[in-house]
Amino acid sequence: MSESNKNLVLVVDDDTNTVVALKSLLQDQDYKTVSAQNGARAMELLDDIKPDLILLDVMMPKMNGYEFCQKVQSQPETKTIPIIFITGKSDREEMLKGLELGGVDYIIKPFNERELLARIQTQLKLKKAHEEINHLRGLLPICIKCKKIRTNDGYWKKVENYLAEQWNDLKFSHALCDECFQEEYPEYYDKKESEALEDDIN
Repeated sequence: MSESNKNLVLVVDDDTNTVVALKSLLQDQDYKTVSAQNGARAMELLDDIKPDLILLDVMMPKMNGYEFCQKVQSQPETKTIPIIFITGKSDREEMLKGLELGGVDYIIKPFNERELLARIQTQLKLKKAHEEINHLRGLLPICIKCKKIRTNDGYWKKVENYLAEQWNDLKFSHALCDECFQEEYPEYYDKKESEALEDDIN
């Protein structure tokens, strides 16, 4: 797999041994990795990179995992990045807090490598599926002949009807473009061209 096609995983943990272990595991599976020792440094990294997934510890100096997760979720450009908490905090309330703040999964240390990789792969697949759905939502089917638009419920509607439904206060003024005017009223179009030429001369 080329470097450009590899998924990038951001590891945020203040424990050096954990960071080394996670990066080694991920790189062996053909992931690209980058790391930060606390949430504050990780936020700085997000100004320059957009990882496909974040592995996040909870207890860290300067900015803990919960605070970091909240900041990531509050910014439109980063809110879609899946965050998996990896922490030694096994209390159920802590797990629920992480999920309620926007984490997509919560794994307790020491983690099982196969389980972790499976969960990472699942979240990356879900992220890709969401991106493809959002891309399809941005496509507007339009008939190549009559130019009607197909709505989400499968009906074909005139462009003005479709747009009027999307924006209630939208109003239309109808006119003919030059090409259609020439096609529909060629006898008047020639006259119009002559008059326009005379106006330019005068």
